[in-house]
Formats: sequence, C-alpha cells, structure tokens
Amino acid sequence: MTLLASTVVFTVDDLASSRHFFTTHLGFREVLDTPDFTWLSRDDAAADPPGGHPGGG
Repeated sequence: MTLLASTVVFTVDDLASSRHFFTTHLGFREVLDTPDFTWLSRDDAAADPPGGHPGGG
C-alpha cells in the first residue's frame, strides 16, 4: 500500500492564534480562510486546521 496523501483536522478554541502559529512557526500558508474554518498547506504537508471543519468549530 502506498499512502499518497493525508489530512489532519484540529478543533481549536482560538482559530486566529492557531492559524498564526502554524503560518509563522511551522511554515504553512493559508489556502482558504473563513470565520469558522481555515485550510493550511505547505509543500510537504497539509493541515485542515486549525479550527476544525465546517460546523465543528
């Protein structure tokens, strides 16, 4: 079996601070940003988060 991709979802209390941490310290960039959901990515990883998923806060 070859794993081609994976997605990690984080549900956090402070979306703005979490997004700032991931983009400032871990090298992620914003792909999509809404008031309740953020999609972050970088060349070797992706995070669906911080913030979790729509409706999950």
